[in-house]
Amino acid sequence: MNGLKEVSRTEEGRRIMTRELSHDRANRVRDVADIFGTSERHVWRLIKSGQLKAERLGARCVRVFDSEIARYRESLRSHAA
Repeated sequence: MNGLKEVSRTEEGRRIMTRELSHDRANRVRDVADIFGTSERHVWRLIKSGQLKAERLGARCVRVFDSEIARYRESLRSHAA
């Protein structure tokens, strides 16, 4: 598979590849709000409550991957049924 790999650091600080990632697009909180038709504040609440997982990629860089958006949508469908 030609996927990206997640990079971790060992205790000594060496970079290692730990697992293969799919080709998920990393979405900004603003983009996720547009996808769901809601406010950025609501998306932040979902992230802080743990209902929507996000990855911090830097000090001020938070992204939600496509696979997590799909997982959250599916959880909404299963709760509605």
